[in-house]
Amino acid sequence: MEKEKSFEECKEKLLQSIGEFMEAVNRFQKALNDAHWYLGEEKSKNAELQQKIVTLEERVKELERECDCLRKARDEANWYLGEERARREGLEKRT
Repeated sequence: MEKEKSFEECKEKLLQSIGEFMEAVNRFQKALNDAHWYLGEEKSKNAELQQKIVTLEERVKELERECDCLRKARDEANWYLGEERARREGLEKRT
């Protein structure tokens, strides 16, 4: 009878240990699933940020081209202004 009780006690302890182990496995699985979800969210946000960076880099290139055109127009205007001033000085000297 003592062996049966001992066997039953061992069996009960084993089942309890298995139950605790399965609870730990379930907690670990939940934590893993949560980590995968957060990783997916971060990857999605990272992809959005990367796209925004590309868009901003393209816009910077556009603005640099516009600035180059404006500098060229300014330089041409300054050249014509210099020419006009020289012509005006010439006219003023004649009169």
